[in-house]
Amino acid sequence: MKKIKSYSVIFILAAVVVLPILADFYVRSKVEAAASSMPYQVGITNAVVTQCQTSCCSVAGCRCCTGGMLCSSILTEPQCLLHSDVSGSMAGGMGSNVLFLNTAIMQAGLKSGGQLIAGGMAPTMMDQGVLASAGGCSGCSMASRTDRMMDWLSKFSIASLLK
Repeated sequence: MKKIKSYSVIFILAAVVVLPILADFYVRSKVEAAASSMPYQVGITNAVVTQCQTSCCSVAGCRCCTGGMLCSSILTEPQCLLHSDVSGSMAGGMGSNVLFLNTAIMQAGLKSGGQLIAGGMAPTMMDQGVLASAGGCSGCSMASRTDRMMDWLSKFSIASLLK
């Protein structure tokens, strides 16, 4: 009976140590594969997230988009309100200033001061791309049962990817 309890404790401890490591490796490989599948990639540390805002407004509507450095490149008022400019120190990839949809920033849990890896179809506007930070991932498909199980096991493991 004592042996069974000892083996149970050893098994539980091994599971507590090994499962997070395996889940972390799995999520890391998914994020890296998703970001590297895009033609443009960026890695940013000490991120500064600046919401794009409309300006130059009149009765006819607003014609300027301000906020971060790239906000002025957005052409329409609705697009302006849906994006944020993210800048920071380049940690790899092809730049240190990118526009992301606000929904992607929320899904990835990106906050000012954080780190990110991303991939997209354009060097500065990554609307249809992948964005991953310590808070999660936007654009990383987790569709299969194995993927959903590993996602559940590694809810916070993307943070270790960015350490």
